[in-house]
Amino acid sequence: MEEMDEGLVPHHSIKDHKEASLLAEMNVLGCMMLRQELSNKAINELNESQFSVSEHKVIFNIIKDMILRGDAVDLLTVGNEVETIGKDKETGGIYYLGTLIKEVVSVSNFDSYVNLVKRESAERKLKEVVVSLNEILDSPVKLNIKIDRITEKVKSIVSLRSGKDYSDIKEAFSKLVDEIDDRLVNKNTRVGVYTGFKDIDRRFNGFRDGDLVIVAGRPSMGKTTFAFNIIEHAVIKEKKKAIVFSLEMTTEQLMSRSLANLGNIPFNRIRNSDLSKENLDQLVKVNNILREVNLYIDDKSGITVDELCGKARQIAQDIGGVDVIMIDYIQLLRADKKNSKEQEVSYISNQLKSLAKELECPVIALSQLNRGLEQRQCKRPLMSDLRDSGAIEQDADAILFIYRDSVYNKVRRFGSDEAEIITAKFRNGEAGTDRLAFRGEYCRFENIE
Repeated sequence: MEEMDEGLVPHHSIKDHKEASLLAEMNVLGCMMLRQELSNKAINELNESQFSVSEHKVIFNIIKDMILRGDAVDLLTVGNEVETIGKDKETGGIYYLGTLIKEVVSVSNFDSYVNLVKRESAERKLKEVVVSLNEILDSPVKLNIKIDRITEKVKSIVSLRSGKDYSDIKEAFSKLVDEIDDRLVNKNTRVGVYTGFKDIDRRFNGFRDGDLVIVAGRPSMGKTTFAFNIIEHAVIKEKKKAIVFSLEMTTEQLMSRSLANLGNIPFNRIRNSDLSKENLDQLVKVNNILREVNLYIDDKSGITVDELCGKARQIAQDIGGVDVIMIDYIQLLRADKKNSKEQEVSYISNQLKSLAKELECPVIALSQLNRGLEQRQCKRPLMSDLRDSGAIEQDADAILFIYRDSVYNKVRRFGSDEAEIITAKFRNGEAGTDRLAFRGEYCRFENIE
């Protein structure tokens, strides 16, 4: 590669980096400024850590932020953004942006440039891990600590393994035909994760692999109870493996609710430790049931969506795959380096949808609704009430609203009252409303016979 004019080279020397890696990064960034659709593709496939040059990291993040805001991306708009936020020195300014575009060999080779950036990034990561492993081996710590640290390092590079990201249409269609044939021959074959609520199961016929299912409602509607009832049914009746990320409640609080539901014990009695002998007998029975299920709960709060996805991958790997994931709730997750709550929730919903596809299981994510609906005469939720971002509506395969009129009209809260489960969106079927009985005293929803 010919030496660049000094006025066009960023202040940080790039001569020390491998030429192929450098050219690939320059071509990716240049393509992003030439074709907006390639910018969208790049921010879904790459992240700043995969670029080897600090200037490239900054430029990538600037373009990514512009795309997330909905701004147009080209040489002039990116150059103006660089100048506006005072990043001229960190990026090389408009002159280096122009150089990036001049370096583009062909936009039709964009996928090849992206793959090369990924490969070179993986190579660097592997070399860093090898160095770290040698340092761990030479460190004066106990053997068990060394093993734990080495295990963590090895796990961190599992995701670097390249794989097949495309499907042959013949293989995909053949798989679909086999699935339909199996269901026709074996009438009792069940596909997906069933809820245990007959009308909802009739509508969905099971939540499917790769589905992002949003369960939303105002406070006190029973979002957590509803979603956790589904998890309980999945792990007990369907023998599924489930992961629950509870960012609001502790594991102990969830287990107390499970005891109330499965043991048919009033929740107040559990909370106040006021249990009769019959209640204690039920406690033992519930304990024996839960000892046999594959349910894994992480109740750490304040985590980022990337941390959550990493944990989900690790648990799934440890237990040999997962059938369903529940997240309570979206607005308690964080996303680093987002300028607004709307951008943050947009990124989070996109990552959760990607996680569902990657782990091939439905992800049931709870969401809050905007307070604005409290001002309306009719308080049944609408799609526009989803809090912070319309991206949730776009990414979700299904959106279920929980509405109980008794919350507003003060019908007795214990005993049974009616709940509406409003399917506002179902990508693969019909929207509509199903009704359940809510038994708040026992932390459960029930079918209405």
